[in-house]
Amino acid sequence: MGFVKEWIELVVQCISTLLYSSKRFTSIPLKPSRGIRQGDPLSPYMFILCSEVLTNALNQSEQKGLISGFPITKGSLSVNHLFFSDDSLVFCKAQLQEWNRLHNIISLYESTSGQRLNLEKSSIFFSKNTRQEIQNSILSTAGIKASGPFERYLGLPSYIGKSKSRAFFPILDRIKVQMSNWKTNLLSPASKEVLLKSVIQSIPTYCMGIFLIPKGILRNINKLMQSFWWGIKKNQNSKMHWLNWKGLGKGKQVGGLGFRDFEDFNKALLAKQGWRIITNTQSLASRVLKAKYFPSTDFFSDRWLSIPTSYKSQSPPKVLSPEATVNSLIDQDSYSWNLHLVQNVFTPEEAAIISRIHVSPCNINDKQVLKLVSTSITDLEELERNQQKTSSQIQRTARWCKPPNNFYKLNWDAAIDKAKCRVGIGVSIRDRLGLVTATLISPCNSFPDPLLGEALAALRTVQFGIELGLKYIIFEGDSKQVVHGINGAAEDWSTVGLIYQDIKKLLGTYLSWSVCHVPRQANTVAHCLAKSSLDLSEDSIHVEDYPQYIHSYLI
Repeated sequence: MGFVKEWIELVVQCISTLLYSSKRFTSIPLKPSRGIRQGDPLSPYMFILCSEVLTNALNQSEQKGLISGFPITKGSLSVNHLFFSDDSLVFCKAQLQEWNRLHNIISLYESTSGQRLNLEKSSIFFSKNTRQEIQNSILSTAGIKASGPFERYLGLPSYIGKSKSRAFFPILDRIKVQMSNWKTNLLSPASKEVLLKSVIQSIPTYCMGIFLIPKGILRNINKLMQSFWWGIKKNQNSKMHWLNWKGLGKGKQVGGLGFRDFEDFNKALLAKQGWRIITNTQSLASRVLKAKYFPSTDFFSDRWLSIPTSYKSQSPPKVLSPEATVNSLIDQDSYSWNLHLVQNVFTPEEAAIISRIHVSPCNINDKQVLKLVSTSITDLEELERNQQKTSSQIQRTARWCKPPNNFYKLNWDAAIDKAKCRVGIGVSIRDRLGLVTATLISPCNSFPDPLLGEALAALRTVQFGIELGLKYIIFEGDSKQVVHGINGAAEDWSTVGLIYQDIKKLLGTYLSWSVCHVPRQANTVAHCLAKSSLDLSEDSIHVEDYPQYIHSYLI
């Protein structure tokens, strides 16, 4: 497996020289005769390493044509084994010759690893097309019993045919047994709540983590839960206030009891599996599901525009080929949208939306992100206001301060025009004497989100300093959230978080830098520049000069 000799010798010593001591007889060390045992801290790691050896042996045998894996689709993907903890599923053709080869691989693994196949707990499952004489021949040679289609593994069906509902009927039966038990009548309402959650709800929950349970089964489970709860209500004091079943499904923090609606819960688990397929494309589960259900397409293809509900472009293909990707719409020199091409390819509405999407100037790789919660602009504005109220005393006394020797101070701010979907960016650069050495006024098309606007303004400020060749910098902005995002180490894959990544990467260009939060009163020059930029159509840069309308703010 590629481990160096010294590492292998260390592991061998750990396995062969260990001693155990008993709590009752601490003075008498025990030397195991068969190496480390279950419960030893090293045991799980050694078990995984041994399993990898078996995996490699099975894969190499399939590559050489000695055994045949289970084909997922014609010629594209096959699976020769699945491991779950210390349980294994191994696949091969129903031929005596292949079974003998498989048996030799397992026997070799047993002799080298010290692990042994438990014949009493093992079984062979044959497909319905396997002739009986072949089944008898393999079973007599293997010394293992045959497995039927109705056997269960960990309480779940080991085989699911065309009738999925029939396979999961036992789940309903188990729930009914739990509910009809005479002992449940002796429980208090609080105890019955615990019974519903910890016992009854755990049965289908465990299954849903593994199988796609039919909707009919899920609805029946919900009905059983409701009938059980109604039975509790019926037997209690009528003066007591009871929530309806829908209300009980809410969390306790909002007045409910946290019962699960299994249809909704199943959708959540399916969404989670779907997200794993999207983000972990090389996993076995992702490759199997793709090969079987969408071999020539993508699970979540072409959804890249913020246009509910399709999130896809509806423009007819023109100029570019139908197979063209988003990358072809980006100018690779400036890492910005090729607006002329975008306007030729898409409708005016879609072109406007595309032009507002941020493109990383650092050429960072794309990453798909699941957006769960969207904070409205109104909420943010009520928050970028509450902060102002709580710090009003500080703002009344705050003043802009000069930077130390050899440093320049860059202040940034953003202004928002909701009606025109524009962000105005203002940047001022001042030296150690407080003199303005440069200003930037930059309008840009963007989604009218205050936090996004502040992040874009911070990014443009960092770029502006690099363009002027500055090396010792203090950056100041009045958005506490953006400053914390730039200085923080936590991963943030939101749109604003990706801008923070760009900023952090560009900051490495400077010899010395810091990003600080200041109150609005200490950032008035940048604020004035940002508001004025909303009336412009392109960038306006002043070097060794500044717009006269900011003169009064410099005093």
